[in-house]
Amino acid sequence: MPESRERLIRSQDLMPGFGFDGLLHTACGTPNYVAPEVLNDKGYDGTIADIWSCGVILFVLMAGYLPFDESNLISRSADFTCPSWFSSSATNLIKRILDPNPLTRITIPDILENEWFKKGYRPPDFEQGEDVSLDDVVAVFNDSKEYLVTEKKEKPVSMNAFEFISRSQCFNLGS
Repeated sequence: MPESRERLIRSQDLMPGFGFDGLLHTACGTPNYVAPEVLNDKGYDGTIADIWSCGVILFVLMAGYLPFDESNLISRSADFTCPSWFSSSATNLIKRILDPNPLTRITIPDILENEWFKKGYRPPDFEQGEDVSLDDVVAVFNDSKEYLVTEKKEKPVSMNAFEFISRSQCFNLGS
């Protein structure tokens, strides 16, 4: 690729949030789920930061509360304790996911090989040889129409001022 074209592709105008270092530079996310490196304004790898966020979600699903609830997120020390009902293998995995150092944080391939993660895990089976015809696909969509929710727009009731007042319990027009 010619150098001028590469420079154009990597331009800040065409790739907002990316620096010339190839890292993301836009801090975004829900504060209690954001990786520490996202907040330090030095650039971060989005995939590695997302692993952290997934770790917070995993912790919340298992514990029922956030691992970190600090008011000053920039000073986050990543100190947390797993509840006693977490198995030791689950605790070890979560601690590796919530490693504040992105360089030593566990990677996706390592998570996929983790003993706790693999327990009872069956990878999806993507059969390439399945025979599915276009008629089968159309039939699925035709069958599902009966389950569609449709919006019914009703016009407001038209009434004059006398009718409106007569419906109010505050105004007794009979006396």
